[in-house]
Amino acid sequence: MSRTLTFLCTILFTTANLLGDLSVSADFLYWYANETDLSYALKVTGVDTVPQLVVDAGYLQRRANAPVKYENFNAKWSPGFRAALGYEDPCRCWDVKLNYTYYRAKDTAHHTTDHFSVVPQVGEFGYINPWVNPGLAPTVTDTELAPFSPTQVFWLVDASWRFNFNQLDLEAGYSFECDCFTFRPYAGLRAASTDTYFNTYSISYMQVEELGHFHAYYDNDFTDRFQGVGLLAGFQPSWHLSDCLAFTANISGALLWGEYRNRTVQNYQGTGDLETLSPTVEGVNAFSYWTVPSNNSYGMQPVIDLALGFNWEECWSDCFTTEFFIGWEHHIWFNHTKRNKQVCRTTSVDFEADDTPLLDTFTGSILESHDIGFGGLVVRASVGF
Repeated sequence: MSRTLTFLCTILFTTANLLGDLSVSADFLYWYANETDLSYALKVTGVDTVPQLVVDAGYLQRRANAPVKYENFNAKWSPGFRAALGYEDPCRCWDVKLNYTYYRAKDTAHHTTDHFSVVPQVGEFGYINPWVNPGLAPTVTDTELAPFSPTQVFWLVDASWRFNFNQLDLEAGYSFECDCFTFRPYAGLRAASTDTYFNTYSISYMQVEELGHFHAYYDNDFTDRFQGVGLLAGFQPSWHLSDCLAFTANISGALLWGEYRNRTVQNYQGTGDLETLSPTVEGVNAFSYWTVPSNNSYGMQPVIDLALGFNWEECWSDCFTTEFFIGWEHHIWFNHTKRNKQVCRTTSVDFEADDTPLLDTFTGSILESHDIGFGGLVVRASVGF
């Protein structure tokens, strides 16, 4: 048996000297992901403001929504993996690597209040959803109900966020070595695809004494998809602390050309019996709104990759080596998600024309872009032969 193993190792060693070294590695990833500045709700409280003089009605107390806290997603940790194949020439200078990275992340949030009034009373709290189309917010047009008009405050807000990441890198590098330091610049190609899902679900409830009620829910689904290819370049310095142990780093950047596909689903439904509420359908206050706007475009996607860690390499024979790496990575995809948001509201009011519906609409639309950052712990095992 020992002679057989010796013979096989001799064949592998001879082949490696002629053709170079091959390696296979597997990474366990335990990462977090976060989309920067993504607020899904604003917590507000009711405050009294300067009274307003209404002709033939006297002074009315005005109430405003004062901001308390912007609600954002927390970074949640989840596992992923990376698999790689490598080749190194017999001189141990040039190398080629192919690696694939798979990662998924998600987070959810839930907020409610104890009251159901259309506008928070002084000291009470409610939530404003900045992603709801303001032209579809419930509105009371009776001037005697001025403190309640207009409103977009909800007593319940649910939100969810998911991020799917797939990446394939092909790189070639050259290692410059001295006694205690190795410097490896490299360049290559990158292909990547991402899917980002963002959802908000909000419920409002209006109860006005002797006038009835109104109940509505607002569901927004945002889907951002990107597929692109481009160039990758970076460098990896390593400081050898001993014959086997090294402290290594990685700094790289990529610029990908690809397609951004953005789609929004807005599904709003409401019913009630407030006679001063618009629009009125067959004598019962109600509305049903559903639309799917989309925005597709092409552009450049910049990416930065950073890593630090310790690498242990053990040579068991002339034809077999193992490596273990533990470290930290962080990746930033700049201006990655792109979502259109409707802002501001205008209402045309004609109290004389009872049969003319009121016109509620948003007055502008802005495109919001957000960075996505993700990274965390990396544990790698590699075998070379």
